[in-house]
Amino acid sequence: MFRYSSGLGVAAGNENEKGYLIYENTHAISSVKTNSIHFDKSQDYPIGRKWDMIQSGDLKINQKPLPDSFFNLFSLDLESIRSDNLHPALNSSCEHELIRLFPEVENSVISTYHSFIQFLKQEFNLDVELGDLSNLKVYTDDFGPCLIPVLNGNYVLPPEVPPLYLAPEKWGLLTWLINNYFSGPYPEDSHPEIIKRLNGEKFHWGSLQIDDSLKNIQTEGLVYFLLSKFIIIYEAWMFEENKAIEAPSLIAFMDLVKEKGERPWQLLY
Repeated sequence: MFRYSSGLGVAAGNENEKGYLIYENTHAISSVKTNSIHFDKSQDYPIGRKWDMIQSGDLKINQKPLPDSFFNLFSLDLESIRSDNLHPALNSSCEHELIRLFPEVENSVISTYHSFIQFLKQEFNLDVELGDLSNLKVYTDDFGPCLIPVLNGNYVLPPEVPPLYLAPEKWGLLTWLINNYFSGPYPEDSHPEIIKRLNGEKFHWGSLQIDDSLKNIQTEGLVYFLLSKFIIIYEAWMFEENKAIEAPSLIAFMDLVKEKGERPWQLLY
């Protein structure tokens, strides 16, 4: 079962030529119902809620990369649901994102993360980027292909999504690009074939190409903040699996960017 940042889990299956989704809340945070026209009314089970597809066909979830046109469709659907809650990183402090998303994390990681955020503010003007609330759109921390069911290759609005917030419009696009294309950091002991394919790089963006409007220092700093959130969500999922609190991937990412001078976003310039 795939786990989202809020603890909401999802699994997909197919029976009698129709697909279904099962959602399970592993934490107290509730999901948001979307009133998707693609699913029958949910059935409650001890393990969660089952949603049956109305249309027959092969249903899949967590496929990547998906066409970027799916981002536009999903964005429009989320705007119809709306939210009145400003994202916690904007309403409180971006330094609190690690604890919010991974409350069990080791204390030493917290201080390293706070130092990393200060680095982003000093080197990339992150505080200026976070202070621009002029164009807010509906946003979720998991904005990406992991949320979107695909039926016979076509976009489907899921019946449930993790909590929704308001955030700058750019957040949705950048989080989509990260979730849809990014992988890394790759460790030194990765498989030789992976190292060869990466040509010595620690990060990979697949086939992604970005517009020139995204090639600037403030967008770059925001990307590194959102990348840290992407990795934190992964680390929190790993904690559910093996109870590890050290967050090694997050530590490696912060060290590569802050101490080693790696600039994964500039690989796309």
